[in-house]
Formats: sequence, C-alpha cells, structure tokens
Amino acid sequence: MRAKSDKIFKLIKGFKESDLIRDSFWSLLGNVFFKGLSLLSGIFIARFLGKDIFGEYGMIKNTLISVALFSTFGFGYTVTKFIAEYREKNKDIIRLITAYVSRITIIVSGTIAILIFTFSDYIATQVLKASNLNDSIKIMSVLVVFNAYVTLQLGILSGLGRFKKIAELNIRIGLITFICSVSFTYFLGLNGALLSLLVVQIVNIYFNHKLIGKYNNFSLKKKSFNDNVLRDLVLFSIPLALQEIVFSITYWLSNLLIVKYTSYGELGLYNATLQWTSIILFIPGILRNVVLSHLSLKNKDDEGFSETIKVTLLINFVMTLLPATFVFLFADLISNFYGDSFRGFSRLIRIALISTVFISISNIFVQIYMSKGNNWLMFGLRCFKDIAIIIVFLLLINHIDSGAKSMVYSVVFVNIVFLGLVVGFYKSRFFKR
Repeated sequence: MRAKSDKIFKLIKGFKESDLIRDSFWSLLGNVFFKGLSLLSGIFIARFLGKDIFGEYGMIKNTLISVALFSTFGFGYTVTKFIAEYREKNKDIIRLITAYVSRITIIVSGTIAILIFTFSDYIATQVLKASNLNDSIKIMSVLVVFNAYVTLQLGILSGLGRFKKIAELNIRIGLITFICSVSFTYFLGLNGALLSLLVVQIVNIYFNHKLIGKYNNFSLKKKSFNDNVLRDLVLFSIPLALQEIVFSITYWLSNLLIVKYTSYGELGLYNATLQWTSIILFIPGILRNVVLSHLSLKNKDDEGFSETIKVTLLINFVMTLLPATFVFLFADLISNFYGDSFRGFSRLIRIALISTVFISISNIFVQIYMSKGNNWLMFGLRCFKDIAIIIVFLLLINHIDSGAKSMVYSVVFVNIVFLGLVVGFYKSRFFKR
C-alpha cells in the first residue's frame, strides 16, 4: 500500500515539475477565458446580425483567416521551432530570426492587403456575388496585415517559452474582444463586427511587442546577415507556406461552394457550427505551439520525445472528449440562444462533434512531423485532406439539400481518414526519425 502511495506521489510530483505541463496549464488558463468570451460575443453577433448577414460576416472573416494564414509564409510555426532550439544557445541568432521573419511577413501581407483593397469591388460583385460587401472587404484588407503579424508574434513568444505571459495577455484581449465586438456590432452592424476585429488586433500587436521586448529587431545591417540562417528558415517554411496556401484556398472555396449551391443562410449555420467545434478544439489548438516548442527542444532525446508525445496525446484526448460530451448533451439549449433563424442547429452541432476527437489527435502528429522536419510529407497529407473535403462535399450536395450538413459530413469523414494516414505514415519507413 505504501509503495503504491509513493508511486502516486512521485507521479504527482513529476507532473508539477514538468515544463510541458506547466506551459500547457498557462496556455489553457488564458485561452479558457479568451475563447469563452469570444464564443459569447459570437453568439451576440449572430443574434444581432441574423442567419443571413451572419453568413456574410462568416464569409468575410473566413476569407481573412485564409489569406492571413499564407501571408505569414509559414513562419508562425517556423519561428517557434527555431527559436525554441536556439533560445538557450545563441540569443543573437534569435534576434536575427525575428528580424528576418518580421520583415518578410510585413512585405508579403502588405502586398496581399493592397491587392485585396484595390480589387475589393470585383471580389464583392463577381466572386462573392454580394456588392454590399465592398466596404467590408476593404476593412478586411487592412486586417490581413495585422492578423498575419499577430500570428507571427505568437510564434515568437511560444518559441521563447513565455506561455504564462501569453495567458495573462489572452485574458485582457478576451475582455477587449467581448466589449468591442458586442458594442460595435450592435451600433454598426456587419462593418462594426469587422472593425472590432481590427481594434483588437492593433491592441494585441502592442502588447505582444512589449512582451517580445529585446528580441524586436527590424534593422538588418549588412554585417548582420547570415545566409545559412535565412536559407534554413526559408527551406523549412516553404512546405508550410504551401500547406497554408492549399488550406486557405480550399477553406475559402468550401465557404463559397456552400453559398453557390445553397445560400448565405446555410453558410451562417455552418459558421455557427464551426464556432462550437473550434471551442472544443481550442485546447489542442493552443497546445500546438507548446507541443512544437517542447518537441523541438527534445529532438535529440528519444526518451523525452516519446514521453512528450504520450502526455500530449492523453491531454488532447481527454480535453476534447469532455467538452464534446458537454456540448452534445446541451446542444438543444445552445441552439435556442441563436434565435429562430438557426433551426436545425442542434443536430448539426452533434454531427460535427464526431470530427473533434480525430482532429485533436491528428494535431499532435502534425507537430511531430514538423519537429522532425518532415514538412514535405505532411504537405502531401494535408493537400489530400483539404482537397478531399471539397470532393466529398460535391458528391454529397447532390443527395443532401443542406449545404451546411453536407460540409459537416464531409469534414467528419475526411478527418477520420486523415488520422489513419498520419498515424500510418508515422509508423512506416517514410517517416524520418
């Protein structure tokens, strides 16, 4: 009996002393608050705008997310990996890395923003078939730069291991997001909801800039250039950037197809469903940078590497299953909060919940592939997944009269297959260990 209690005590002590558990705790604490308020504000936005306009808001916001993802050129994860590896070895290299990626991100995202702003009328009338969205797209074009830079800053902070500070910041940003989004949407409608995103990102950049502190460095003098560092960054990022481009195009196309085959109302239903699946997946999502940072640190330590994988797989499984079960049980009550225009929403949520566990587990394997430099293999697998979702949707839409339901079914099926593929390749000779 004593031996058993000693073993439990030792296990608890190990958890307390684990850097991974501590960093995961801080990431979880800040994001519980942030995501909770974001979800609450999302419900208010949906009620204020109604299903159809909320669908338009979702289209604009999803376009922003898609464009911002590839405008970082994959550097969000790249800086986490490289800074985590160098932070205890060479701080000058870290300053060089932040300088390189900051300039490239601003140039790429700025160029994309100018193009979107210039062709906003064409995008609204010809692509989205909604001329009333012209001003909204112009607001979104400005958001592209800020959103891309925030993504990069979070990658830098994760690489530096400043997860407690990130958690504290997320609490503040959560409050600001709730206040701005609810008030701006109430008084200004759709454009107000988008303006609130811009205000929040500006504030976010300011606080992140202060946290990064001494590593902020935009002045690249000629003598400070290091071709090897730049080459390694770019070569590592190219497959990640291509992944983001493919995902961005297919994700945006999936939204466009829902509107094309059905309506903006169906897109509103689908985006409301995504709100809840993203809430359930927020722990696996926020732990991605934590996991990548720790896996990169223990890249040469086989035992530590394996232990990190086991712990994170367990955390992801439990922390996805628990909230998914809660949402499943209270789906009808949740649906009532959205108003009468969101009929059938509870059933859609329950279907979407199936995919969350599979996505959660596969996220860990994505970080494993990245930490080992298997980015091209992951690029191939991600391309299959993103394109397959579109193909399955096109097959289903001819048999199901709901665009939202067809897309949810497609996402569930493809993510089950995707998890099988990433696990299978990880165990095969194709994976570089």
